[in-house]
Amino acid sequence: MGPVTSRGAPSRGVAVWLRARSGLDAIETVMAWISAACILAAGLYIVAGIGLRTAFNSGVYDELVIVGELMVGAIVLPLALVCARRGFIAVEVVSGLLGARTQRGLDLLSDVVGLLAVVPLLVAGALALGHVLHDESFYFGMLNLPKWPGYVVFVAGYAVFAIRLLDLLVHDLLRSLGAIPDAADDAPPPAEEHGL
Repeated sequence: MGPVTSRGAPSRGVAVWLRARSGLDAIETVMAWISAACILAAGLYIVAGIGLRTAFNSGVYDELVIVGELMVGAIVLPLALVCARRGFIAVEVVSGLLGARTQRGLDLLSDVVGLLAVVPLLVAGALALGHVLHDESFYFGMLNLPKWPGYVVFVAGYAVFAIRLLDLLVHDLLRSLGAIPDAADDAPPPAEEHGL
């Protein structure tokens, strides 16, 4: 069965895939908000440390550890959202001169190379998480913070990133084969006009 029925509606398989994509969009948005909260929390913790050192000649506990863990979330969690929007650095001076078919091929190549780069990182992170959980590792400091939260954030961020890359690979492959229109779901939906 093709991707579109005779009435122009998406087939059942495509409809399920589009619903899954919208669910993935929601997860990516939540992860981006958590990333923003990590940046805000790290900034507040740094400011508190500076303020306490300046005013009272003291500081906050485990500042480097906590800020470092928050930076993991700030960097890793929005990767899938950036990927979904194809917001990575691209050499558009060259690729803009190429034809649409070549650009589709470059999109496919970037999906494959991205997966080849992300999957080993995800596997290594999952193995490291297993070791940290097994050993009940913690950071040495005043608070004795466990190491596992940062590893969980790393693995979760890269897992969603890998899923999004796989989704884009399927999307770009179907687009290259002509199974879906060129910019069917790349463009934002048209805004409704409201008369006042």
